[in-house]
Order: sequence, then structure tokens, then C-alpha cells
Amino acid sequence: ANGLDELLYSDTLEEAADFQARDMYARGFFDHTNPDGEGPLDRAVAAGFCRPRLVGENIAYGQQSVNEVQVGWQNSPGHNANMLRVDFVFVGMGHYTAPSGAQYWVQLFGTTFD
Repeated sequence: ANGLDELLYSDTLEEAADFQARDMYARGFFDHTNPDGEGPLDRAVAAGFCRPRLVGENIAYGQQSVNEVQVGWQNSPGHNANMLRVDFVFVGMGHYTAPSGAQYWVQLFGTTFD
């Protein structure tokens, strides 16, 4: 779609995205940078995403379905720019449902050095 190549799904980025979703709940923050100062690149590397050249992240909180969060990201210029960035090759999705029912969503993009 949009004249772009389809992103390749990365289990490694999924692992990092899942970790971020759970961590935001567990430590009570909503940000790309955790309380330890670690960001998306740090999480991708820790999960084993090898030789990252570029990493980007979308996060969301409260949407109750994949469709709802996707539409929200598409309607947000910054989030949509991440989804349409030609430099990204890989994507992984993370999600966590808190005991209260609150939903945390993470979309992690990456490109490696060839």
C-alpha cells in the first residue's frame, strides 16, 4: 500500500515491543524512554535485533482493539510518518492487557546494516 514495500515481520522486534508494553504498565510510565533512560534502540538490541541502523516506535494506551489503535496511529501525523517511512524494513507488534483491562500497544520498526 502507498507504493511502499511490505514490512517484514520480526519476532525479535515483537519481543522488544511486548517488553515495552508490559514495562510501561509495570513501572507506570507512558513514554518511548523508560525510567532507566533506555529507548527503542536499546530494547531492540537487548532483544537481539542485530546491527540496527534505524529504529522507530509507536506507542498507544487505552484503545480496545487493533483496528482502533491502527486508526489512531494513521490519524496522527507523527505515528503515521513512522508507519510510512521508506527506510523501515522490519516491524514487530507488542501488546499488554493490564489486570484493570487497560490496553498498552507498541509498534517497533527497524532497519539493519546490510
